[in-house]
Amino acid sequence: MVDYFSWQRMDSALIQIFPCLWVTVKVVFISDFAGILLGLLISEVRMKKTPVLYQFVTVFISFMRGTPLIVQLMLSYYFVPRLLLIFGINAVRWQKLVFAYIAYGLNQAAFVGEMFRSSIEAIPPGQIEAARSLGFKGLQTYRYVIIPQMVRIVLPAFGNDFVGLFQGTSLVYLLGIMDVLGRAKAVGTYSGHYIEPYLIALVIYVIISLLLNFAFSRVEKSLEKWR
Repeated sequence: MVDYFSWQRMDSALIQIFPCLWVTVKVVFISDFAGILLGLLISEVRMKKTPVLYQFVTVFISFMRGTPLIVQLMLSYYFVPRLLLIFGINAVRWQKLVFAYIAYGLNQAAFVGEMFRSSIEAIPPGQIEAARSLGFKGLQTYRYVIIPQMVRIVLPAFGNDFVGLFQGTSLVYLLGIMDVLGRAKAVGTYSGHYIEPYLIALVIYVIISLLLNFAFSRVEKSLEKWR
């Protein structure tokens, strides 16, 4: 009888794959943090229509939103080191994770930037004018008026995007990075049994995605109480 499935192999796969979840978590949080910072700048440029920067940002967003993530990941890994050499920076020995951060961070910046822009534009202009009439400066207006309301508006879309980012990071294994999916593939190749490691990877992605959706849902409900 052919041995297609074994609970013992499931246990072994879980022990080997679960520690690699930390790699996935790092890619998600570092990329998202970079995306938020760049996204705020992008939204500001888009709203103010700053000359030159506005055109550059528009092309950047079109490229990032119009090309597959896997293409961006490969461009980051193969093109960025060559680009940096022009400026005298040798990135040959950089860790592969760095290029994953770059690819996912820029991708997040394009999507998050547009979310921020639409959320800020949804805030009634009268509130911003009232803040300025009270003597609030630019940063104070952002801190006390714009950002609190922007967070409430953008949170549902941002939550979905964050979960999508977590799932999308499964592509980093193509660079040889041992994340959850990369380790699952390695375990399957070594053992000759792929069902168990890929099932473990599936369960990990499903459970974490459900937990993230639950967490964002709770935060969203908490913010509703403060309206």
